[in-house]
Amino acid sequence: MVKAPHFEFIKKLRTNRPLKKFLRDKHHVRLMKLAMIFVFVGLFSFCSLIGHKVHVYQTNQYGVFFSADSAKDVARFFKNMDYDLTKIYEGRASVPRLFLKDIPDDFNRIRDPQKKKELFIKIMLPSVIKVNEELKKERAKFVALRAKMEKGVILDTKDKAFFEKICDKYKVSTTIDGAEGNKIVLRKLDDKIGEISVSMAIAQSINESAWGTSRFARHGNALFGEWTWDGTGIVPKGRPEGETYSVKSFKNIRDSIRSYARNLNSHDAYETVRQKRKIAIKHEKPLNGYNFAGGMVNYSARGMAYVTELRSIIKQNELQIFDSSTLDKQNPEMFIKNN
Repeated sequence: MVKAPHFEFIKKLRTNRPLKKFLRDKHHVRLMKLAMIFVFVGLFSFCSLIGHKVHVYQTNQYGVFFSADSAKDVARFFKNMDYDLTKIYEGRASVPRLFLKDIPDDFNRIRDPQKKKELFIKIMLPSVIKVNEELKKERAKFVALRAKMEKGVILDTKDKAFFEKICDKYKVSTTIDGAEGNKIVLRKLDDKIGEISVSMAIAQSINESAWGTSRFARHGNALFGEWTWDGTGIVPKGRPEGETYSVKSFKNIRDSIRSYARNLNSHDAYETVRQKRKIAIKHEKPLNGYNFAGGMVNYSARGMAYVTELRSIIKQNELQIFDSSTLDKQNPEMFIKNN
């Protein structure tokens, strides 16, 4: 019969005089009690961490990319990663590079309105700034390309491919040949390639997705109410007979933001927003969402009422603070190692 390990320990304890003497010392007993407390606390913390249904599927120099089974799991993960909006509002911290893949399906079941709002902002904020980082890199690449073209440098295959790609992306026609045609194209691209206002993007996602609770947001990461006629997307309930539009869906939150940014940067309806951006950059000012919202009259059939709603959301939730926020420069892999 195999003896249980703890019985063996008790037997040795009875015959081990130095150990018995050690245990009789009150100071040593107190140390052992403290050690046991630390062990139990550590085990409890470990069990609480592994209980999270959070799946980190990628970590690299850009950040930590994860998915979660529920809104509660997202909130716990953010808490363990020390993601604190108060510190960001107060300017005591930058935004952690934590990128959630999908809006949890149970987001509409968060009972506390304040917790729901805070969690939604925490989900959106890093991803909006991440997309802005991508746009900043794209613009830097465009500026370098423009310098070559203005000097009359013959573009190599790689530069030509990039030029064609951004012209297609931002809907800039290249039908006019020659130096004059290039000037027109470069001027249009210069107006269209740029970052978006963080506060306005978050405000619109709040408005269009009802703080992430809409069916479109939860089932298709549709955060900005974009429509499509290509036969994909999510069909709205009560869509009139004969209509073919649907709400555009996305494989992740960042793709939804990328599509929204592309829409603002390419569509003629938002030329006013782009001109406001140009003025802000010229005067080295933040991309003020409250100001930019004035150019969103055509985004909704509600017109100026929609603009008023966006400005109210920005003001009530102090979102304009985020127009100057940046992502943390700390190695994101350390977030995981430290938790």
